[in-house]
Amino acid sequence: NRQCSSVLKTKCFRRYSNGVKTLHTIPLSWISDGFTDCLDEGDELDTIWPTCKLSRATRKVVDNTTCNNVFLCEQGSLEHVELTELCNGKGACEGERAVCQASRSTPDLFTKPVTFAGYSAVFYCLPGMTQVQHFTAPCTKEPFHGPYYPIFGQTDSDLTKLMVPAITRTCEHVFGKLYVYLSCTGRCSNTSCALQPLRHDSCPSI
Repeated sequence: NRQCSSVLKTKCFRRYSNGVKTLHTIPLSWISDGFTDCLDEGDELDTIWPTCKLSRATRKVVDNTTCNNVFLCEQGSLEHVELTELCNGKGACEGERAVCQASRSTPDLFTKPVTFAGYSAVFYCLPGMTQVQHFTAPCTKEPFHGPYYPIFGQTDSDLTKLMVPAITRTCEHVFGKLYVYLSCTGRCSNTSCALQPLRHDSCPSI
């Protein structure tokens, strides 16, 4: 039960305690919920409790030692799901199942780069994805030379322009055209370029 596991260190005398006046811990979900649970009404004093603010979302927390990203059941709500528990089948939030169902309909294979402003890009290299790059890698722009460069008569303006990670990473879950671009620009730590120049004897029948 999340209510029992997420409690504040602060204690109070509860209004409803079967006549026994004993200090009890306060479940996080009781804070500012519109119902007075403590005799001193402290659970409804919104300004005295520790909060966690990430971007525009604010939520109450047990203490100020951690402030992790979570899935909020709704904006301004205390109810949330830890990201490690999201989509575990329990459906703790009303909108959780819809989010999980939508995410599962996304293709698992990354085969094509995203086209943006004349660039072929890895999706998290697009403008507006800076936060994702903090967890993956910063991105850079460069022309795609491939293993045949230089080609007589070809200029840099003729080349495909890429937006790719600036560092080498594993490409074990990347396929198709995206795999070719990453492997042939030295971005794959576990493989060489998927394109190899033809040898003079590669087509003996021609």
